[in-house]
Amino acid sequence: MTWPGPQTFNMVHVVFLTKRHAPLRFAVQAWLHDEWKTLVEVSKNRHRRHVLGVPKTTSSRLRLLVLEAGKTEWGVCEMRVYDEPPRLLEIAARAAPKPRAPRPTLRDKR
Repeated sequence: MTWPGPQTFNMVHVVFLTKRHAPLRFAVQAWLHDEWKTLVEVSKNRHRRHVLGVPKTTSSRLRLLVLEAGKTEWGVCEMRVYDEPPRLLEIAARAAPKPRAPRPTLRDKR
């Protein structure tokens, strides 16, 4: 994404085409001091939609960098940025998907 002038933001929304068409690992980067800086990285992705709190950033360029595509093609529906109050960042962090613990098998129950 490129804007005509710098934008200040602390939250990035990323939405992929479908859960199946989302990369396994990706990073959101901003252009800062003449180089790309990673603001947040998502690993073991299993979701279509992400609301990501990031450090307060001012930049005129933002990109999504796919670090591991997975087995299917992927595609982005939308990326949005917001400058939100700290309380909304806390709510988004609590609502973020948490990794699930593996389900016990019969062997584990013995």
